[in-house]
Amino acid sequence: HPHHVVSPQDRPHRFVASAIYEFPFGRGRKWIRSGGWKNYVFGGWSAQGIYQGQSGPPIGFGNIIFRGNLHDIVLPRSERKVERWFNVDAGFERNSSLALAQNIRTFPLRLTGLRADGYNNWDLSVFKTFRIKERYSAQLRVEAQDAMNHAMFSPPNSAPANTAFGTVTGVVAPEQRRINVVLRVNW
Repeated sequence: HPHHVVSPQDRPHRFVASAIYEFPFGRGRKWIRSGGWKNYVFGGWSAQGIYQGQSGPPIGFGNIIFRGNLHDIVLPRSERKVERWFNVDAGFERNSSLALAQNIRTFPLRLTGLRADGYNNWDLSVFKTFRIKERYSAQLRVEAQDAMNHAMFSPPNSAPANTAFGTVTGVVAPEQRRINVVLRVNW
């Protein structure tokens, strides 16, 4: 019979926000309106931020034997750690010698309330634009991708007979915070 199951691509929450702020210093701005050295030092600065947050994917289980209550599997967020992402003692059969060769599956493929780590990312940048001559300008940028250096954990191990069952053993993106300094000249 067909069955209902949450998609492996399901992400119920996604939030993205971005902002750019031009500081009010320098020629033609609210403060330090004159040119000269003050304009070169304090004028033309802007800041940019992009935040992305997203729910994690549902955790999938193989063909397992489960003799417990499904509601006992999910741990409260305050108790969840990489060493114990969900309750491994909720009724999973951990002995591999008791696995069935043939059976009718009764345990869901994926559970809606049990998800891997989500996406929590800040990209921040500060940049200064200054005019060299009338036709020439330059922009100095300092960009921090994943500025807060949040780890994005891979899904936990979901094989009950494995010794790492219920633990997170890796990260999705091996590269975390990256800072770039860029000078761009326009003519």
